[in-house]
Amino acid sequence: MTRLSQLTLVQCSLIGSIPSEIGYLTSLTDLSLSGNSLTGQIPIEIGNLSNLTNLDLSHNLLSGFIPPEIGTLSPLLVYLFLSRNYFRGSIPPDICDLQQLYALDLSNNQISGEIPNCWREATKLFFVNLANNRLWGKIPDSIGNLSNLEFLHLSDNKFSGDIPTWIGQSLQNLEVLRLRSNMFSGNIPMQLGQLRDLQIIDLSDNRLSGSVPHSLGNFSAMISISKSMSSTISNNVEFVTILNLVKSIDLSDNELSGVIPTEIGSLFALQTLNLSRNSFGGRIPAAIGRMKSLETLDLSFNELSGVIPESFSALDSLSHLNLSYNNLSGSIPAGIGNLNGLRELYLNYNSFSGPIPIEIGNLTGIRELYLDHNSLFGVIPAEIENLIGLWELYLSDNSLSGPIPIEIGKLSNLTILSLSNNSLEGTMSELHFANLTKLSELNLSENSLAIWLRSQNSIEDLDMSNTSIEDILPDWFWNNSASSINLSQNQIHGTLPTSLEHLLDLSYNHINGSIPSFICDLTQLRILDLSSNQISGEMPWCWQETNSLFYINLADNKLSGEIPSSIEKLTQLRSLHLNNNSLHGHLPLSLKNCSGLVFLDLGDNKFSGSIPTWIAQNFQKLEVLRLCSNMFFGNIPTELGQLHHLHIIDLANNNLSGPIPRTFDKLNATKTYWQRHSTSLSYDFDDTYDDSITLTIKGKSFIVSTIVNLVNIIDFSNNNLTGEIEKLGLFKDSKL
Repeated sequence: MTRLSQLTLVQCSLIGSIPSEIGYLTSLTDLSLSGNSLTGQIPIEIGNLSNLTNLDLSHNLLSGFIPPEIGTLSPLLVYLFLSRNYFRGSIPPDICDLQQLYALDLSNNQISGEIPNCWREATKLFFVNLANNRLWGKIPDSIGNLSNLEFLHLSDNKFSGDIPTWIGQSLQNLEVLRLRSNMFSGNIPMQLGQLRDLQIIDLSDNRLSGSVPHSLGNFSAMISISKSMSSTISNNVEFVTILNLVKSIDLSDNELSGVIPTEIGSLFALQTLNLSRNSFGGRIPAAIGRMKSLETLDLSFNELSGVIPESFSALDSLSHLNLSYNNLSGSIPAGIGNLNGLRELYLNYNSFSGPIPIEIGNLTGIRELYLDHNSLFGVIPAEIENLIGLWELYLSDNSLSGPIPIEIGKLSNLTILSLSNNSLEGTMSELHFANLTKLSELNLSENSLAIWLRSQNSIEDLDMSNTSIEDILPDWFWNNSASSINLSQNQIHGTLPTSLEHLLDLSYNHINGSIPSFICDLTQLRILDLSSNQISGEMPWCWQETNSLFYINLADNKLSGEIPSSIEKLTQLRSLHLNNNSLHGHLPLSLKNCSGLVFLDLGDNKFSGSIPTWIAQNFQKLEVLRLCSNMFFGNIPTELGQLHHLHIIDLANNNLSGPIPRTFDKLNATKTYWQRHSTSLSYDFDDTYDDSITLTIKGKSFIVSTIVNLVNIIDFSNNNLTGEIEKLGLFKDSKL
């Protein structure tokens, strides 16, 4: 075995550690053990393999430190691949002694510290990948000695400081530069424009500022349509086979400003341009329309204004166009219909006006079309029927009018249809829905539509709030499989349905009768909002440990009786609204089992007794406590000072007596509300569901929802409290 020259056991399901006896195989030139489940450390005996040219231990479960003995492989080692393991510690400076090293890949480990500043001997390095580690500090100057370097990948680390100007001056052969997801700051150095062979530059997700240098228009490799690889190194390097096909610039997620330089338009071979999530202003340069090879263009989340250049109609290679979240205006150009290779089009959150051009029907291969949150008007064009591959259609929050075209029913691949907040009218019949068998999300709210959904069994998210429904909902409506139903702000009457699942919002209707007991059997129900109806009777007494309710809102009804003791089973409850009913009795001890409560509103009822001290002891996450307009008596518990997250407390209109406890000065949340993050009332299963509260200020009632986390209220008015309040520092920043 000592004469063995090649040991290749790639993807052989190997386990265990690398034996130290590997050091006896001194004739080895190639050791490839990648793609296994090897554990433990690299044995130091690896340093005995002085004839090695290729060492590939990537894609394993190896850990520990990279042994400095690897540096003794200096005479012949060409390829060193240790990526996708769990190596920690720093990069041993001994690696710099590998004079013949051509490719180094230490990516996707847990390596920390600074890159050693010792790169003077390994001048043949062509490929360096240190991405996705925990490296920090600045890029050492000695890397500038690696004049043959073509690939430098340092992404997903913690590097900081300026991007060195010498990268553009010394690394003239560089073809790939990836520095994304670090903490680089300052300007993009103009010297990078000297990298004539650069095909990929990714500086995204840093803290770069200033304008984009005009010199980036000098990237010669992005001007020429064809570019072949200068060399290949190993099957291990995944990018090699496609490098000559991908030419991209990604400067997204920075703090760049100014205008987009017109010189970028000279990069005729560029395929991907991502300048999103910056602060670019001004108009989109018409010169971009000359970039005939562009496949992806993302300028979203900036401050761009003006119109879409007519020259965009020539970008016939474009498959992804994102101009969303800007200040663009004017009409959507008819030339957009020339982009028949388009797969995703995002023009949402702008100020586009005028009708949807009928030429949109030429985009027969499009899968996602987002035109929402603009000022578009007119009818939905019938030509939309040609978009047979469409998955997602967002036209919400515009001023579209007229009926929904029956042709929309031909979009058989549609999964999401959002038409909310328009002026649409008429009827959506079975002809609209007959072929929409894949539809999972339907939002028609804020329109004036008559809707017939009997054949729809695939919808998971249904929003028909504020659509002027004036009827009793038929029993078959509740047989659909929707996990989220919002029918709020209509004029629905009758009793509650016989089946519910997951999320239900029937608030602001005319529902009467009692809450059926079967609701306790709905283990998947997460949100229940029946507020502002005419529901009477008692709350269900049958709650079970299997219930998954996070949110209950039964406010503004005609409920009576006591809070059921079985409420202790609702251990996942975060928000409970029972205000403005006729509930009575003491607060049950069982309620303290709902220890995750963030929002508790029991105001405007007939509850009595003293305020229990266990509210403070058990509800440590409580942010809103509203017990106003009841019949509570006795002192305010001093223990309420333990509620450090509390920023709204309303105990007004009761029979409370005694002094205000001085422990209230410990309510840090009421004093430092500007330091709070968003309230925890946004639940992970439905982050769009806003909680709200009714506040009374100077005799007037206000409903507060999206800004509830910004409000500080302490209201103890209309009680029998005594003593002084001047020494309580919390009232400095709160309403009393």
